Amino acid sequence: MIKTIGKINSIANLEGMGRDDLSNEIILAAEGIYRRISPTQSKAARNLAERIKKSFSEVRNLLRKYA
Repeated sequence: MIKTIGKINSIANLEGMGRDDLSNEIILAAEGIYRRISPTQSKAARNLAERIKKSFSEVRNLLRKYA
């Protein structure tokens, strides 16, 4: 599913900034970082991990909506 999301992202992004080279490792890494790193350790890393998780969740919700 992540490969398909990446493909859609690369095609839909009109500025050529869409990525299609990410695997499921991106969501696994984000979830791991979010669990292991507290906000006091690295706010930036935790925020990035949270944004990745949120983006993936939002795409999943859209796919469910239009299934």
